[in-house]
Amino acid sequence: RARILGWYGKAIAIRDWKLLWAYSIAFELCELTFEHWQPNFNECWWDMWVWDVLICNLAGIVAGMATVKFLQGKMYDWSGKAASTKAHREPRTVKGAFKRVVTIFTPASVEHYTWRPTDSPARFMKCAFLVLCGLVFDLNLFFMKYVLHVPPSHPFCLGRLALWFAMSNIAIREYYVFIESDSVSTAKLGPNAWLALAVLVVEILVVVKNGHGKFTNPWPRHVLLAWTVVFVGTASYLF
Repeated sequence: RARILGWYGKAIAIRDWKLLWAYSIAFELCELTFEHWQPNFNECWWDMWVWDVLICNLAGIVAGMATVKFLQGKMYDWSGKAASTKAHREPRTVKGAFKRVVTIFTPASVEHYTWRPTDSPARFMKCAFLVLCGLVFDLNLFFMKYVLHVPPSHPFCLGRLALWFAMSNIAIREYYVFIESDSVSTAKLGPNAWLALAVLVVEILVVVKNGHGKFTNPWPRHVLLAWTVVFVGTASYLF
């Protein structure tokens, strides 16, 4: 349930099918990369690619993208008068009542993001940076639970997810506006995006400080070889 909820929030924040799929697959590759340090990452192919990617992640992404689509074109109406007026024109059903309530509290519009990672090498790097930050966010949770001895059922995990959902929605919006700006010289990254980056760094420092001596297993040769091929191939494609 936590995985589905997490990907539901990521879909609402990122709002792009292709980037979400790249993010989903990349995290499973990160699990393979760090499984020599994290016992939780040792999963069979069924759990990793079928249960995680094709069932849980997909369910969260579909629900999140459906929510974004549902919220488009809605208007604020704090008084509730528009909803009550609309009620006279629509049948009084449970579904209709639910839509009228949601209409009051949802934003005027929810914009779709068009990330276009293959438009140019610079655009690819900007989109890759977003995915990288997302991967760090996910990995930080597992490593902090490990070094701080926090059980998966602890309220810390759900509380962190809720705080990050509230912060990342605004931060990703600011980052999207930043990379969409026509003028690179005048474009500025918003304060919430900077705050999100700072929190990521703090979480990394927590892991480094409390994980001293806990990650001594050497990197497997096949992992180093695989990522070398990925980086060389990506660099060749970009340059």
